Amino acid sequence: MQSSNSKTLRFSAFEYGLILLCFCICLMGALLLPVDQCPDEGGRLLLTEWIVKTGALPTGTEPEVMIPGWGFSYALYPHLSAIVGAAFKRVVFCFTDSPRILLAASRMCSVLSVTFCCFFCLRLGHRLFERKSSAILLAVIICLLPQVMFLGMYLNNDSLSLCAVSMMLYYLVEGYDRKWPVRSCVGLAVALSVGLLSYYSIYGWLLMGAVFCVLAVLAEPDIANRGQLILRCAALIFGICLLLAGWFFIRNAVLHEGDFLGFASGRSSR
Repeated sequence: MQSSNSKTLRFSAFEYGLILLCFCICLMGALLLPVDQCPDEGGRLLLTEWIVKTGALPTGTEPEVMIPGWGFSYALYPHLSAIVGAAFKRVVFCFTDSPRILLAASRMCSVLSVTFCCFFCLRLGHRLFERKSSAILLAVIICLLPQVMFLGMYLNNDSLSLCAVSMMLYYLVEGYDRKWPVRSCVGLAVALSVGLLSYYSIYGWLLMGAVFCVLAVLAEPDIANRGQLILRCAALIFGICLLLAGWFFIRNAVLHEGDFLGFASGRSSR
């Protein structure tokens, strides 16, 4: 792994082109892909429509956001992608009422998630490898997979999870490389917050990131007062995560009798 703090992370024209390519492919799919070809998108679009229509977040018990035939709503679980999609749709609606363009606006969170995943994979590759070609290969292998491109074309939480994990891995490596400055801790906290609001299935990755931070500091002999550094970093990261992601779980707990994860409420509504 490249550990020089002075190493440049500037992108080449080809790397910027790769990021733009990911964006354009996903945007084209967002404009052309029918809803019935996308798993679970119909249920997530119900949340986006509700937010656009009411200007508020659903509780998960409204009939309008219940998935037909399933009897539950994705509103009970983290749905940052639907919130971002609703924001894009409301802005685009000021300029056009084209159904295709409005649908694409609802999918913009996924489009941007895969685009940022490519960005952070390239930055991670620059930190890990000596050659830019290796960084490019890492981004290509991950982001140009047909499955990943497909995730960037419709409204889902998986693409947001990929973005969060790639961002988290980059700031873990940067933090280790630079001896855990505030910037790396803030970036890691933002990545963890996005992950918390994406999918429960990636929480193992988030836990791994937290464990890695602690072990990396403890194993670094050049860091003085390692215990204090761990406490300061943990307090900063926890505070930012509480501010950016904690509101959703607090709101769930208030609305659903302490069920902050939404599991019990989801089962009872089926």
